[in-house]
Amino acid sequence: MQRILFLLLLLPALVQADTLTVNTWLTAYRATEWPLFADSADVNVLLDADEIPFESFRPRQNELAPTPTNAYGSWEKTTGDAAWPRPSFHSPHGLGYAVVYVHTMTGGEVKVNAACPQPFVIFMDGKEIARAVKPKEDGRFSMEETVTLERGTSLLFVKSVLRPDTAPVLYVTPPLDRLSLSFISNEGTISFTVDPRRTLERYEDFTLFADVSSPVISPDGRYLACIRSEYGPNHKRESWLEVWDLQRMDRAYTLRPAKGIGNLLFVPSRNGLLLYTTSGEDGSDIWSYSLFTGETKRVKRSVEGLVKIACTRGDPILYYTADEEIEKSNRDYQLFDELEDRLTDWTRTRALFSLNVENGVGARVTAIGDSFALDDFALSPDQGMILFTRRLPRLGRPYYDTEFWVYYPRTLKANKLATLPVTFETRPLSFTWLPKGDEIAFVSAAYLSEENDTLDHNLTQTALWIMNTRTGQVRNLTAGSTFSIEEDESNVVRWSYEDNSLWFLATQGGEAGIFRINPYAEKPVAERITTSRPHVSAFDLSAFGTCALTASSPTEPGALFVRVSGSQREQSERIARRAGSGEEVLIFDPNAGLMNDVEGATIEPWNFVNQDGVTIEGWLYYDRDLPTMSKTWPLIVYYYAGVSPRDLRWRFTYQWWVANGYVVYVLNPVGCVGYGPEFADKHSNDWGTLASRDIIEGVDKLLAAKPFLDAKRVGAYGGSYGGFITLDLATKTDRFAALASLSGISNITSYFGGGLWGFTYGDIALPRAYPWNRRDVYVEKSPIFHADKITTPLLLAHGAADVNVPTVESDQMFVALKLLGKNVAYVQFAGEDHIFAKHENRVVEFELLREWFDMHLKNEPAAWNGRWKK
Repeated sequence: MQRILFLLLLLPALVQADTLTVNTWLTAYRATEWPLFADSADVNVLLDADEIPFESFRPRQNELAPTPTNAYGSWEKTTGDAAWPRPSFHSPHGLGYAVVYVHTMTGGEVKVNAACPQPFVIFMDGKEIARAVKPKEDGRFSMEETVTLERGTSLLFVKSVLRPDTAPVLYVTPPLDRLSLSFISNEGTISFTVDPRRTLERYEDFTLFADVSSPVISPDGRYLACIRSEYGPNHKRESWLEVWDLQRMDRAYTLRPAKGIGNLLFVPSRNGLLLYTTSGEDGSDIWSYSLFTGETKRVKRSVEGLVKIACTRGDPILYYTADEEIEKSNRDYQLFDELEDRLTDWTRTRALFSLNVENGVGARVTAIGDSFALDDFALSPDQGMILFTRRLPRLGRPYYDTEFWVYYPRTLKANKLATLPVTFETRPLSFTWLPKGDEIAFVSAAYLSEENDTLDHNLTQTALWIMNTRTGQVRNLTAGSTFSIEEDESNVVRWSYEDNSLWFLATQGGEAGIFRINPYAEKPVAERITTSRPHVSAFDLSAFGTCALTASSPTEPGALFVRVSGSQREQSERIARRAGSGEEVLIFDPNAGLMNDVEGATIEPWNFVNQDGVTIEGWLYYDRDLPTMSKTWPLIVYYYAGVSPRDLRWRFTYQWWVANGYVVYVLNPVGCVGYGPEFADKHSNDWGTLASRDIIEGVDKLLAAKPFLDAKRVGAYGGSYGGFITLDLATKTDRFAALASLSGISNITSYFGGGLWGFTYGDIALPRAYPWNRRDVYVEKSPIFHADKITTPLLLAHGAADVNVPTVESDQMFVALKLLGKNVAYVQFAGEDHIFAKHENRVVEFELLREWFDMHLKNEPAAWNGRWKK
């Protein structure tokens, strides 16, 4: 063994800072030789001869070390001198690797001093920070560099060229085998380990996690297709298509990369034919892939604005909707003649088309028009009818009607079935024909917006409806249910021939699950399907019972499962023998390996009964070692407090808060869906009256029940409507030490008219309330009119191009609070809309949150102050 004596010092800017020493490394060696025709006098050639994939590089003791060919040797834990094997006679040169994981809770600049008897290069988190290739006067290779050590765990990697000894190297100083680090100040701590387990202090770590989505299953239940995605080195999401053969429990086909892939669909009458779409600058292409022949065929090229595809069982006819591009005016001004002229999702240019898959001949089914917008469509089981809907503006609530039409492809005729007054936000979608062809199921608001209503319902609470296609009569199949059904154009409702039931995806409390209901039963009752994880994000059914689904939990990111029942039980047993036992079988978990290395948070349900006797559901996330620690913890409270509940899906953000030393309390105040109509209806014209009261009451009860929480170090934040609630809380209580409002509403009146969907969301949150008739809502419940009551330090953050909640909502609150001499900070992100698109800004937004709360809840202002000094 050859002893390589290596010193690495990270020196502070402040002399009084502590010095920490590392004497444990992971080391590995691989033999190498000069590349052909290389300049053997340049040692950089050897140092750069191998390329390490740092995005996946996570060495572990006793695992095989990487080489460009086959793995050679393993990572060994070395204490003291870093020891590498001596180069052999047959391979006189080698590369020595040394790795240590450096962890800090604060980050900052450090000075690196390194020395080694051989040339070397140093990387920190995959970025080269220094190299030494020329010896100094004392014969050593050394360097000095100042680098920024980021918060969290960094991988420090040293690569050195090993050459045969010709003479011993003598030092007059102590053995240079230690890594010493000193931080800029004494505020934080640094630790070292050779254990690769991750902590998630860095917000950009969300890019470590892969995703699986859009599962579809072939009619016979044999093949399963899905979309896989992950972030690349440039932080851009890359997607690809994957098809599984469930009989063989193996991948049958992979298409990678697949830019803009979507609309996965197995052709009903051809079990081995898969349709899908990809998108690019010239529009979308429609493709077919045969699992029997392996042939891939482009069915249609460059469809502008493609939305949805559906295929017939008999003839090879495909139907699709697309938003056509209309000629744009070259004027610098625009006439807004109708409210819809402002709505970016008013689909007046959408049309329905047919396409022969075999010969590529297509035809237009509907034209576009200024007075209506085409929505969704569905093919009947015998392919003899196509139901489609279109929206038309109307005077008065709910501002739009939805027309149901049936089109007959054989006669090219259509007739209107019915017109329903339904709010814009939860209009009829997710159409599914029942097998007899005389009824169709759809998802819509649980209540129709009749003008003679005496009770203002929360119209985001949805239900499953049935329409008779002969009479146009409708019935609410799930009226009064606690759950609220998901709805979108991808269709979350399926018919099961196995049990003659409609299967659908619904939110119930903090969970999202699969339910089924027999519409022909005398008293239809919905039953929930048991799944291993509480939040199902998507599912699909084969003709006779095989269910593919993606699901996650608070501690487990999304994975792909298959559940088999009834007539396909035999296949279920084959799957179970190959992949596990039970009805639900894990097909694959794209993050299983990563999660083995993650020190995740513990979750604890924490509910309370509010002063009205209503149970408010919530959850605590905290460090798994919290019960053994004798300390108090700062608390972060998070909510939306609008119509959408916080739920039990995997949320990286909660894990990130815990990794940064916080306990997180997430709750669902009254007003959101998933807890029944009465609970949801409390949102109508509430605007903080009940929701904010629940948050304050819940936090007070939580602090009284959990002595490990520090009542003086509590912060809260929310976004969009949750940002409004944050501002509302600021005017009502001094319970919090700091608050943050992300893209929040401060003036209900300016949002009502200025927000792109202000009046359509107002039909839900402001029913029958307008600035001219409800001063008690528009003025008294707007935080801007109570700015003088705010005493809590407040952070405002907003995208400068936000059309949903315009920046004026944060602008005017900032101006008011500055004029009042309050503690307020306002960060505006150039070019960003309501949902940030730029990766760097998504990361910075939450880093700012952490720095804000660190400053006010931990008395650690260095990161916040340091950001603005640059």
